[in-house]
Amino acid sequence: MSARTPLWFGAVILLAAAPAAILPFIKGIAAAASNLGILWKLYPVYVAATALCAFLSYPRRREVAWILLVVMLLAHIAIFMLAREYAL
Repeated sequence: MSARTPLWFGAVILLAAAPAAILPFIKGIAAAASNLGILWKLYPVYVAATALCAFLSYPRRREVAWILLVVMLLAHIAIFMLAREYAL
């Protein structure tokens, strides 16, 4: 068992974290939601921390790394639904 995270899993992590890159566009859609200010600031921090934890945990606990990625993808869905709700 190697002690390094494979390159293909790093690519999966980058793809899973990519939706956080369009956060400024979502923020423009939901600009009317004044009570969500802290949520928009913490969302990229959460995504970065989850991606780092998944990357570091893969060599020893692969299941935990996959669970972290699934939870991150569910958070993407939730944030997009929230932005869409405030855009209406």
